[in-house]
Amino acid sequence: MAASERSWFDCEAGDFRNRIVIYGFGDLGRKVLWGLRKLGIEPLGILDSRLALKTAVVEKLPCVSLQEGAERWSNNAVFVVSVFNQSGERAFTEIRRELQAHGAKRVVYFLPLFWKYAEVFLPYYSLELPSNAVAQVNQIQQAFDVLVDDRSQRDFAFFVEAITSPAPERTQPAIDPEWTYFPEDIIQLSDHEVFVDCGAFQGDNLKKFYS
Repeated sequence: MAASERSWFDCEAGDFRNRIVIYGFGDLGRKVLWGLRKLGIEPLGILDSRLALKTAVVEKLPCVSLQEGAERWSNNAVFVVSVFNQSGERAFTEIRRELQAHGAKRVVYFLPLFWKYAEVFLPYYSLELPSNAVAQVNQIQQAFDVLVDDRSQRDFAFFVEAITSPAPERTQPAIDPEWTYFPEDIIQLSDHEVFVDCGAFQGDNLKKFYS
């Protein structure tokens, strides 16, 4: 396990292991860029269609749309998909399919890159080397057994898969955002509630609380 997790990225990237194009430039994409530069690897560019509408250069790198980037680098680079959330059109499988449809030959999920250079990229939030999860398989099984409903078990299994798979094939089960924090079958709000929103972001949860 330890050897394969460290070599997966090179197997997928082939001769282009140091010719990297970053797909997606949110927080994760910026983490990828930071880590690569720390390693002395300068990416060729950034693919972010929304960002490319605003600017042609980001962090001294060309920022282009998916189509333009795939056409420019399809035969001489590996595209590292730096998208953490695995749902809908943001799922790795969908992004890979679209890149390949535009000619990209090598498309790799970001995790194998993190595994190869674990000393630079990891730990990152819930991410660690898969071998660490394997070493705790009994505790993982115990946590799974605590869950009693099918939905919770599916979500838990997806989470384990998402942090240990070099190319996740499943997407995260959809959930109605209205039920994320205030499911009516669990939480019954009254006029005497005290609600503390830690990390309020845009205040969307506060709006739901007051509605």
